[in-house]
Amino acid sequence: MEDNSAIFARNIILNIIFFLTLLIVILDFVQLYDSINSLKKYIESDKFNQIYFEECIKYQSFSEIIFGFFGSIAGISACIVGFSLIVNFEYFVEKCLKTFCYFNYLFFGPYLLGCTFLGLHHFNKISYVCNNKNDLSKKSLNLLIVFCLFLAFFVSSFVISLYTSVHIVSYFIESIRFSDGGSFILGNFFWRYVIERSQNMNLNNNNNNNNNNINNGIMFLDDFDNTLQLFGQNALFI
Repeated sequence: MEDNSAIFARNIILNIIFFLTLLIVILDFVQLYDSINSLKKYIESDKFNQIYFEECIKYQSFSEIIFGFFGSIAGISACIVGFSLIVNFEYFVEKCLKTFCYFNYLFFGPYLLGCTFLGLHHFNKISYVCNNKNDLSKKSLNLLIVFCLFLAFFVSSFVISLYTSVHIVSYFIESIRFSDGGSFILGNFFWRYVIERSQNMNLNNNNNNNNNNINNGIMFLDDFDNTLQLFGQNALFI
């Protein structure tokens, strides 16, 4: 049993983590709002330049907004986990964990991977930024955007692979248990294979035992024959 001081210290730490995560989420949403608002104001302003917008602003702004959106979703997920640790983590695991994991899989799996493919398709337009507004041909590589793009690709691929593997294992277990979430055909095939393999193993073991018994009997007969021959030789000698 934990004493009151340990429980109090743990609750304080959990509350601090939760409020720090909540603060990060708020800052992410503020930054996301500022990015969208700034882009909207520039498009509606008199200084809007279509060529400059297409070459230097459009794809970089969209990538910044998309990354900010997924960062905000990650922060919200962290806040939900932190809040569940404070209130009742057992209830969260029992009632909400499956839905929580599924929505995180959707956002950080297929949705993030789809956005990553779009980014890779427009890689040159996203990764290169303009250095001079008057000379659009002079561009430099933005390593931060390139790093975020490939990081998103590996994270989304890992999430999809992990979720798919867990789902396949769970589906297989439900099938061999003949539960509602599984396949009766797969379960029936599995248990037929297990039974047939068990029968074949028992048959092989019985054949091996019979062969061993036959070999032992032959050896016994050979020994008995040798004994009789030796006994006959001794009788003739006498």
